Amino acid sequence: ALFEGIEKSIAFLTEIGSDKIEKRSTGLATFLYQELKDKLGDKVKILTPEEVGSRASMITFKPSKGNYRDLAKAANKAGFRVRQVPEADLGAIRVSTHIFNSLEELKAFIEFLKKYLK
Repeated sequence: ALFEGIEKSIAFLTEIGSDKIEKRSTGLATFLYQELKDKLGDKVKILTPEEVGSRASMITFKPSKGNYRDLAKAANKAGFRVRQVPEADLGAIRVSTHIFNSLEELKAFIEFLKKYLK
């Protein structure tokens, strides 16, 4: 069953194509980056490089005020899956975008952040 699942996953990804997957994933990440910058720029510090060529489908940021762990717990409780990044004393949150994410989810996440970080 395990190998059958892996085979079906590979077939699914192959059918879509790696170029389309990369384009969607990085497009969603770019949207999230821009929304954080434009709508929450005074509330968060974005650690991900601004230059598109220097980032992938992950955006890392931390709240300007408050504890990143508390924010991550609240985000998870609200139904958003984020990763805490304590390594190298970053004290940040990472959001990874991929083919299974939607623009609507990212918009909802931004709305969540607006309310949480007010």
